[in-house]
Amino acid sequence: MEKIEIEKYVSRLKRSKEKCLINIEAYDIWLSVLVPLRWIAITIGVIFPAFAGFAIFSQKLGAEWKVWSAWILLISGIVTGFHTALKCNSHQEECKKLMVRYEALADEYGDAIDNQPDDIKSVYETLGNELYKLKKDSATKPAKWCFSKAKKKLNFIEKE
Repeated sequence: MEKIEIEKYVSRLKRSKEKCLINIEAYDIWLSVLVPLRWIAITIGVIFPAFAGFAIFSQKLGAEWKVWSAWILLISGIVTGFHTALKCNSHQEECKKLMVRYEALADEYGDAIDNQPDDIKSVYETLGNELYKLKKDSATKPAKWCFSKAKKKLNFIEKE
């Protein structure tokens, strides 16, 4: 294979590695939003009912607190219900798994760029198929703004 053709494949490998790095960063940004929300939902689901139960059983707080307790229980039920209905836990786990897969793929692209094997074309095609399959089989992905923020953070300009 001629040097010009090898350089063409190295350039393609670099672009694909950049895509993997952008995905990794986008998932990281997305999780940095979701994880605190998850803990808020869990905390509300535990603390609010406990507080409401205390207010209901405590005679010292008065009748007004029973109404507040009902509202608190309603809010905690809604938050917990949304958290469960939206499958937040499984969504976050899927995001973490995809980050790991994109990291491994980025490493493989990096190895191919550094080593420039004799069969660079087939390596590029194999890795490209893996990247395509990973995107196609992904059950979830971050919000679009996460990708924009990731590109900006990594100083990558999308190449069409």
